[in-house]
Amino acid sequence: MITATGIGSGIDIDALVTGLVEAERQPIDRRLTDDETRASALISAFGDISTTLSALNTSVKTLATPSSFQATNTTSSSSSLVSATSDETATPGSYVVSVTDIAKAQTLSTKTYTATTDVVGTGTLSITVGSGTPVAITIDSTNNTLSGVRDAINAASAGATASIVKDGSAYRLLISSNTGASNALSLSVSSDGDGTDTGDDSGLSALNYYSGDNQMTQQQAAQDASFSVNGLPLTSATNVITDIVDGLDLTLSQATTSPVTITVAKNTDAVVAEVESFVALYNSFYSSTKSLTKYDASTSEAGVLQGDFTAKSILSQMRQSLTSTVTTSTYSNLSDLGIRIGADGLLELNKDTFLTAWNADSEEVSAFFAGSTTADGLADGIEDTLSGILNATGSIASRTDALNTELATVALERAKLDARLAKIEARYLRQFNAMDALVAQLTSTGDFLKAQFDALPGFAKKD
Repeated sequence: MITATGIGSGIDIDALVTGLVEAERQPIDRRLTDDETRASALISAFGDISTTLSALNTSVKTLATPSSFQATNTTSSSSSLVSATSDETATPGSYVVSVTDIAKAQTLSTKTYTATTDVVGTGTLSITVGSGTPVAITIDSTNNTLSGVRDAINAASAGATASIVKDGSAYRLLISSNTGASNALSLSVSSDGDGTDTGDDSGLSALNYYSGDNQMTQQQAAQDASFSVNGLPLTSATNVITDIVDGLDLTLSQATTSPVTITVAKNTDAVVAEVESFVALYNSFYSSTKSLTKYDASTSEAGVLQGDFTAKSILSQMRQSLTSTVTTSTYSNLSDLGIRIGADGLLELNKDTFLTAWNADSEEVSAFFAGSTTADGLADGIEDTLSGILNATGSIASRTDALNTELATVALERAKLDARLAKIEARYLRQFNAMDALVAQLTSTGDFLKAQFDALPGFAKKD
């Protein structure tokens, strides 16, 4: 059904009503939009502050950890022969290493076969590593080829590894143990499909290797590594030595003809990098937050957070945490370590001053930042301050929650405004349509009366 308005009066009622409703909407809508824009901008600004402080917090946590100042750097005078790694528990110093023999794994080889699909035999193959418990492996028609026996050994978790190597135009099965003299292999066959378990290299018994029957050939004997550290003779079943010196791991690659010197030193570069990162991240936070809170008198432009109490409080708290006096170290202030707050509020690091303090007593530098078992260091205090700002009930979260509540209120007011204006629009339409109908009725009555007058006798119609 099509409804037309304004027919009686000739007035565009729809346009008139729309204009009147918009006239009521605009001032309130402008206020709500301004409130919404302001709250959104503040939320975004506090999000930026939170991001920079979170990055700073990561750096501060590192400085609050004593082990961060105990990182070591390890070098070898010949890493191709003996290489080394260390952690924070390693004691700085030099270690002289000589290697007589490296640890080796026993390797056994079978006779040659023409193809990997050649049948080796069937039966039960038992593998014993050192003085351990034998592991029995069933070889039947499903796995009796050279490749099948290899796969069965590897799947048995018997402490031995099998592989196939090409020897000219033929193939051999190689069986190896782990390194170390205690990992020597013993292989024995029972229920050989050819009826002979020992004494020949036909059938599965070709894999026998024990004191009573050596059908396989030993290509390399199992042996321990033989070496010395600072003159102390030592042995190891493996070439990776992890239990000789606390915090120091050695990897033996070859026998040496002359001693190899392993040097463990404090990793000064790593510590300096952490301090530089802390300075840079604090300056990033400070610069961005000052930009958000500044007022430029020359341009009359204000930052989003200009005059905001929460933002000003965060800046004040962070600066105060940096200037706290530390009692856990002979160094009491950042300036003692070459870190000062400049006139612009940014941190400045004098690397030479820091290195002088570090080289003089690295433990005291560590205690300044990371504290001791009985008292907090500077980084601990900064971390506490950041927690109060960043945690779920901290100042940023509280401020953001309040701003989100404002946005929710704006949305509710906008919904109420829409509902109220819808009622006003309906009322205007009823009133103007009633007026339009009345005008139409009056016009019709006037036209009727005029026609009646025109029809009266003697009524002279004037042009």
